[in-house]
Amino acid sequence: MSDLHEHAPLAAPIGFAHRGGLGDAPQNTLAAFGTALAAGASGLESDVWLSADGFAVLDHDGLIGEGHRIADAARGELPGHIPTLGEFYAACGTDFELSLDILDPRAARVAVNEAERVGAVGRLWVVGGWPRVSPAREINPDAHVVANLLWWQLGPGIRPLLREARSAGICAINMPFWLWNPWLVRQTHAAGMLAFGWRANKNWQIHWLRRCHCDAIYSDSVGLLVRATAKNPRSAA
Repeated sequence: MSDLHEHAPLAAPIGFAHRGGLGDAPQNTLAAFGTALAAGASGLESDVWLSADGFAVLDHDGLIGEGHRIADAARGELPGHIPTLGEFYAACGTDFELSLDILDPRAARVAVNEAERVGAVGRLWVVGGWPRVSPAREINPDAHVVANLLWWQLGPGIRPLLREARSAGICAINMPFWLWNPWLVRQTHAAGMLAFGWRANKNWQIHWLRRCHCDAIYSDSVGLLVRATAKNPRSAA
């Protein structure tokens, strides 16, 4: 069992390249993911959907063309730039953390099973809204489950909410950078979970999450992200 799975605060944050980052290749393509890894990103992020014939594929909004859903199309009918998760692993390997936003609940099981097939389930982070995401823990106990929180879920009841999330098997809390502060990160750590911050696309936003001692940072700006995070995030503080 890894340090990450034990939910110890990390000595250096994971740097998730959001959709592969804003680089020379279109986001959510194998070229973008490969470029981000070559630049030194320690993690990749994408959204996963299920095709009509049961393939887990990586795409942002689950739509192809105007008004056509990935869920209604077979794998062979999808545009060539949309990779399956299997193709993603074949091209990129498994030596990085992978964060997958589960917007189609049916895709969670297929994604976890695919990660398990290639021996990468211990480096997979399954992300979804709280409390909807909690059943994903039942698919494979080695998968990390991350709960998105919204601003209205914060407030006087945050400590009981964090305890409830931890008891449900949640590994990390994910919020935009502007909702995090050092006190809230400490409360999250005290509850036995990690603190993940997203939409940190400017240097000051990334460094704010670092000053708060967040454990992962999602950014479109891969260069800034790599310079602000360590190559190896797996040692615990």
